[in-house]
Amino acid sequence: MITTSRTARRLIATGATVALVSALAVGGTTAGAAVVPQTYTVAGSIAVGPPPAVVLPSGASISFDLDETSGAISNGVTTIAPFERGGTGPQADIIITDATPFTGNLNSTTGQAVVNFSFNVRIAISETVICDLGGPVNIEASTTNPGGSPLAGGLATVVAAPFSVPAVVEGPTCDSSVVSAANSLLGLPSSDSTATFTVTNTTPAPVPAPAKPAFTG
Repeated sequence: MITTSRTARRLIATGATVALVSALAVGGTTAGAAVVPQTYTVAGSIAVGPPPAVVLPSGASISFDLDETSGAISNGVTTIAPFERGGTGPQADIIITDATPFTGNLNSTTGQAVVNFSFNVRIAISETVICDLGGPVNIEASTTNPGGSPLAGGLATVVAAPFSVPAVVEGPTCDSSVVSAANSLLGLPSSDSTATFTVTNTTPAPVPAPAKPAFTG
């Protein structure tokens, strides 16, 4: 939901927003700096524990505010629908939400970006048995990591450096037997998990400010 202040910023920065989107497509820079909202769809997979890699569901996206001058990314929001672990054997739904708004930096000249995510992850064995990890999952993802590619034409490949995923812990609906089974299924804890994402800029075109009537005479 866009707040009143953000809407005002978009109206004030109409020309700058259009210029920014064009510049990102060609790797250029813009004049008339402003903080503008950005939206990207996200596709890819996360390799945690034994194969197969966990594939993100369709419709995953990120949105954030981008400072055109510094390239700072702030107020990041991740949207990922719950999805199954996949592969053979017992299944569990994985629920990923932001532990904190993500931050980072995007160089609009080179297209290079780095983003720092912090996720809460829950494992739903059933509708009534839901387990939590022992802490948030912190991921630093960059277009400059091996396999990544800078933003060009609104597209980029973002690869996470190896990161840790803590084990499932006991909770109100998650007893020791469930914990053991969930950790075995997911290969947790893991200290060398990886992720590769393809991001596509889908930022809506700005809505022009209403034309002011002109009077002569």
